[in-house]
Amino acid sequence: MIGKRMDKKVADGAKRLALSAAVYFSGQEQVRLDASPCNVAKPWLLILAKSCYQEEIESFPIKSASELKQLLELQRPKDALTRYFIGPYINNQRLVYKIFIDPNYAVQASAARLLVPETVLLSEFAPLGFTSISLYATQTVISAQHLWYYKGPKQGLSVLQGGLVQTEDAARVMLGVSSAAPTQQWHFSQYLNVISENWWRLPLGWWLAARNVQEHKEPLPWPKLFGAGIVISIVYGLASSSYLHFANEWRAKQLVNMSNDVTQRLGERESFDGNLSKLSALKKAGEIEAQQLHAWNIIAFLNINDIDINQISANNEYLEFSGETNSATDLVTQLNSLAGVARIEFISPVRRGRAGETFRLRIQLVAN
Repeated sequence: MIGKRMDKKVADGAKRLALSAAVYFSGQEQVRLDASPCNVAKPWLLILAKSCYQEEIESFPIKSASELKQLLELQRPKDALTRYFIGPYINNQRLVYKIFIDPNYAVQASAARLLVPETVLLSEFAPLGFTSISLYATQTVISAQHLWYYKGPKQGLSVLQGGLVQTEDAARVMLGVSSAAPTQQWHFSQYLNVISENWWRLPLGWWLAARNVQEHKEPLPWPKLFGAGIVISIVYGLASSSYLHFANEWRAKQLVNMSNDVTQRLGERESFDGNLSKLSALKKAGEIEAQQLHAWNIIAFLNINDIDINQISANNEYLEFSGETNSATDLVTQLNSLAGVARIEFISPVRRGRAGETFRLRIQLVAN
């Protein structure tokens, strides 16, 4: 309840500030956010209509906004008509809105202290669904007749400017919106009212991108900015508990990932130890005299079939070894079919082990 009351106070304060300091520029004329015409030479906040710029949206798999900004600065033309607005990091992607202002509006764009394209505002607070906005001010058409946009639950904002298409059905086709989806209608005054209530919700980093670098002689409205800063600080203080909650959830997920990684490493270590065991068995087999070709044939069979060998010894007549396999009796049957095997006997009883049956065999070799 307290959070809702505080949010309403912030919205009311931001709306009062926007009504006095913000101007919407259509490309033909200026209007304040109460839809009254005006002519402000150097507005504090200029909201630029879609007809005044081109927009490109790109995504980058870069988590750090500062690193992405450094990368984009290497690509961005050194002029005031190109603006990059770096969005939040969601689903391992960070959206970047590239704004290219029409040179015909360079004077109006450079005169403002802060410049925000209207599609950037819509991408942050526009409601979900298909919306049609009638762009009129009093009796004067201030830009293209309509602005259509669609915002889905798992996709970004898609905007279509009137003039490119003439009907709502054509706009639905261009934006890929079902004909069954309801349409939300906004008159121009309603649209401006929504902007005045939500403009302050933009991320702080976007205000840096909106700032014009030119110096102005007029002082900034510091009292208003100070008041807005206090209100925003209070809101961020109330949101800190939510931030801590999500941070703790993220740490819990990291611990789960670390646990899975440790389990995988232990499995790899166990496989490595098994391979070392085989190498050790082969090394011990090297003590058998070279003429015992039958013994080497048996050892090769065990190695090819991944039979774990723990100990091995041999002489001119016998080959003894212990190990582990799925079925010791099946192994004896297979060994009996090998050349050079005269007789096989179990030296010790077969036992059930961790991964199969452990055994110890003595094989009498065929005499030369």
